[in-house]
Amino acid sequence: MKREVYLIGMISTENINKIMEEIRKLYEGNPEEEVTLLIGSGGGAIGAALSFYEWIKIKNIRLVTVAIGEVSSAAVIIFLSGQKRKATPNSFFALHKGGSFKEDIRMALLRILSPSRYRDESDWWKTYKKFEVEIVKKETKISSEEIEKALTKEHLILPATEALRCGLIHEIISL
Repeated sequence: MKREVYLIGMISTENINKIMEEIRKLYEGNPEEEVTLLIGSGGGAIGAALSFYEWIKIKNIRLVTVAIGEVSSAAVIIFLSGQKRKATPNSFFALHKGGSFKEDIRMALLRILSPSRYRDESDWWKTYKKFEVEIVKKETKISSEEIEKALTKEHLILPATEALRCGLIHEIISL
């Protein structure tokens, strides 16, 4: 029986719950054997990604994560849950501020129309970013300054070779 699960596409609470269920079944079937999660995702729901990361760590599941193509934003947090982390040569990783142009407009309108709600949502995003910084810092050799910069102002894009250098991945798979 193959012990592979796939996360391809955007992250949502619904698809993360399905993936967690698949992994749980494989894990309970044989907790000593590794489960491989292949990831190709531009990100999505950061709350779902944080829940997944913590669930894997709490359950101490022997998870191998494999990057195939793009692994960005919330997908990086899921990727970092792996005890072993691998990537194909053409994979790349991206950390960024988060949100979208649409979200930026919504927040700008909130700032004008409802300053108290804007502060609440702004605080909420800051809390998520704090969790992201802590996880990336704990799991890699990327400096806090680089992480903060990527998550607040700019972005950080790492091809597989750079991801290996900074400890985001442990191995580049030869094809």
